[in-house]
Amino acid sequence: MDKEAFLQILQKYQQKGPTNIIALARELKLGIYSSPMLNPAITGKLIRIKTEDAKVLDKGSGWYLLMNRDRPPIAVKENVSYLIAKYVLCDLTNVDLLSDSVRFRTMSAIDDPLEEDVNKLALEILIPDKYYKETLKDGAFLYEIPQLFKVESSTLSAKVGHTVYPFDFWVNARNAESE
Repeated sequence: MDKEAFLQILQKYQQKGPTNIIALARELKLGIYSSPMLNPAITGKLIRIKTEDAKVLDKGSGWYLLMNRDRPPIAVKENVSYLIAKYVLCDLTNVDLLSDSVRFRTMSAIDDPLEEDVNKLALEILIPDKYYKETLKDGAFLYEIPQLFKVESSTLSAKVGHTVYPFDFWVNARNAESE
């Protein structure tokens, strides 16, 4: 898929707050299904099913996001965004590029320029720069951003390039000092 065309579509699903990634996936004609995975470390996979029945079910794309139903919902959400980014940026004919979501926000992003781009786009899907900056300008504290966008603190840390501690970290640190 063309990245610029995708970015135009993405704007419809981004707002101040969480991106509606399920609706985004549906617009991209990506089926989303959950199933238990043999490897519990895998949160999801981008797969292709080339049957006529599959084409009817997903309106023709044949591409699916198979998500591990045993993983926490927030992890699944973050990996749906990663797999959408992979779908948009990768050569879909190269099976080696379409690995599972284990690589999301890992050291492979440092070694592999394509993986770095995939991670950046996934983070932009989850926390749009425009609304992230507006939220801070409107007076939100940095530790509030993960809750507002419904992501993990580590996801915001990956986006901004430094550790963002959750609010309870600061409360617990203050309580430890007073003891």
